[in-house]
Amino acid sequence: MHVAITGAAGRLGRRAVIEMLNAGHDVRAIDRIRPAMDLCPAHIADIRDLGQVCGVLQGCDAVLHLAAIPSPRGYPPGGGLRRQRPGDF
Repeated sequence: MHVAITGAAGRLGRRAVIEMLNAGHDVRAIDRIRPAMDLCPAHIADIRDLGQVCGVLQGCDAVLHLAAIPSPRGYPPGGGLRRQRPGDF
């Protein structure tokens, strides 16, 4: 199965990439930054940009959506949620 993992450069995403590869899946790592590990094809994309998302998800059978703002620090109250929410839909 071709699996896309958003947030692949994050703590949970890195672990998910390893687990999916170990399970025999073809994995496509997606994040706003390049993952530190070079285990599978990586794509730089912002999940809030529908065009970027559609482009990198072509050919995938499943998506494991782990992209998130890791900490609300540095964002105005409610700002982190406004930045995150469009990419969740």
